[in-house]
Amino acid sequence: MDKTINLIILEAYARDVGRGVARIDHKSMEALGASIGDILEITGKKRSVARCLPLYPTDEGKQTIRIDGIGRNNTGANIGDNLTIRKIKTVPAEKITVVPLDSIPSLDERYLADALNGMPVTKNDNVLIPYFGGRLAFQIVAITPDTDVIVDQKTLFTITKKATGCVMFPVVSIHHENVHNSDTLKRLKLDIEQYEKEISEKQEEIKNISRKMMQENHKVSDIKKFINSNRNESLISTFQQLLNVYRKYVAELEATTSKK
Repeated sequence: MDKTINLIILEAYARDVGRGVARIDHKSMEALGASIGDILEITGKKRSVARCLPLYPTDEGKQTIRIDGIGRNNTGANIGDNLTIRKIKTVPAEKITVVPLDSIPSLDERYLADALNGMPVTKNDNVLIPYFGGRLAFQIVAITPDTDVIVDQKTLFTITKKATGCVMFPVVSIHHENVHNSDTLKRLKLDIEQYEKEISEKQEEIKNISRKMMQENHKVSDIKKFINSNRNESLISTFQQLLNVYRKYVAELEATTSKK
């Protein structure tokens, strides 16, 4: 019979948001016969899956599990609730069908495989996809094979019930309860806020111009030319700069945390 344990939910570390991971301590791993990188079934009112990672040393021995907001949503649980945990096996996902939970822009479905590469998922899970400084939310409605799976770059995604427009999840606020912000962290936060503002302004400009061109029945060639214009290349460049600052922030956060 599979070994199970019960653990109390705490908020995920900032670096883990959207990664599909669950952190537990080494004693809990031993009780489950699990190792770092194994897949865990986590069950509250609902059932979901996550990749096993270790808690920071300061959290050892407290019978807790750290998962992010999307993980809590997928398990129907809240901070302070109990989850039942067990180790499970998964297989590579061949095909996954998702439905957007909000309006989304035109999106190459191959991007989902890249964004979720290596993440464990199961049917009915919600997932967040990073997109130009925001997050797009999807629900998994079908999986082949019909079991718990790991996404890889060969996984074929299908988006159903596509909608127009672009309503994004807000960027998750960056924080850590055990860290007093250093001057470097404060500076990086300001850089992040500035890039997010630039991206938002550029997105709004592109959206307004695109809508106007469609309303005025511009030629398809003109619309394509605009989509491939320097204005859009600038948006991509700014998004790449934002990602680089996020990486620097996480590295500084880890360095600061390790000193505690």
